[in-house]
Amino acid sequence: MAAEDKKPIRHIKKQDGTLHAFEVNCSHAGMNVLCNCVSKIPGVVFTKQPRSPWSYFSWGSDGVEACAEFSYKGHEFVIDGEDPWHGDYWIGAKDAKFSYPEITEILKHVEAEIFHQL
Repeated sequence: MAAEDKKPIRHIKKQDGTLHAFEVNCSHAGMNVLCNCVSKIPGVVFTKQPRSPWSYFSWGSDGVEACAEFSYKGHEFVIDGEDPWHGDYWIGAKDAKFSYPEITEILKHVEAEIFHQL
């Protein structure tokens, strides 16, 4: 499926139906837009910023993955640009084994700020 055919946001849920993470289609928002949006949530503190405005390229020449990390209400989260040319930006707990209820607040903010016009 082409990136243009995918939904702007895909909810990733656990078996019990609670939100685990979400993905943002790269054709609707880039890493810098997402970081800027998330940074406006009161209490968010970025602990790792993307390398440069060109960080939406998934891998830099140094082999380091382009991602951003932030803390919110005592939990660590990541915006991961795994394959932004053909994939999505994954937003969830830094350690993907965990889920935090605050992800719902982050999702609502991203939907309201970026996707209200879609």
